[in-house]
Amino acid sequence: MTQFNSYVAIGDSFTEGLNDALPDGTFRGWADRLAEILADGRSDFRYANLAVRGKLLAEIMEEQLPIALDAKPDLVTVCAGGNDIIVPGTDVDHVAAEFEKGIAKLREAGIEVVIFTGPDTKRMSVMSILRRKVGIYNSHLWAIADRHGAKVVDLWAMEPLNDPRAWSDDRLHFTSEGHRRIALRVAEVLG
Repeated sequence: MTQFNSYVAIGDSFTEGLNDALPDGTFRGWADRLAEILADGRSDFRYANLAVRGKLLAEIMEEQLPIALDAKPDLVTVCAGGNDIIVPGTDVDHVAAEFEKGIAKLREAGIEVVIFTGPDTKRMSVMSILRRKVGIYNSHLWAIADRHGAKVVDLWAMEPLNDPRAWSDDRLHFTSEGHRRIALRVAEVLG
């Protein structure tokens, strides 16, 4: 995969790699694993993971997106809005409209973009109540990708993520194995 010489990841705890801990206490996550695949041993490959746990969509778009645009990378991955839609009463359509503005800016800058649907929460006891909202948001994400030429990693359809071993004890974040599989799937989507 030598078509990319630079990559910036923006988002929340999913992209930060929460619960995929290294021995020193830092997190590795799917984005770091993907960067290793993309770098393919090249020392000149540039990578930055700007994601921070707990961030809402507006914060990601205000704080991380401008840095990604200024860096002018070949690739940006964006996973955002999940923390917003879990809040009761959130207007999913509004969140999607704000998400689209950020994707449009990246694509207008000529940057390849990968976005992520939310996973299917059907088998997750507490999170299952959010399944309908996640499904609606996912539909918006597919439409946004289509309108702007972004690529989609469909976490909803990833069968390995239905295995409880892919999820951390908190049932909100993935294990190392879940992150490994997601990184491999992103690499597949990128060809």
